[in-house]
This record gives sequence, C-alpha cells and structure tokens, in this order.
Amino acid sequence: MADQKDPWRNPFRNAYWDHPGSQIPRLQDKFKPAPSS
Repeated sequence: MADQKDPWRNPFRNAYWDHPGSQIPRLQDKFKPAPSS
C-alpha cells in the first residue's frame, strides 16, 4: 500500500482537523460528513 511506503504523501490522513483547509468555512464539511443530529 502506498500510504505505508510513503507516509509523507498524506500527513493529514488521521488528523484532518489540522489541515489548513479545514479552517475554511465553505470546505469544513466537504471531505468529512457533518455529525447527524
């Protein structure tokens, strides 16, 4: 698997909240679903 061989390729895989794009309001729910209520 590429992620195991090249972990640098996706440093935000397990910590998406640290990705700069997660701070942009229009992108907050684009790649992770909003919690259902």
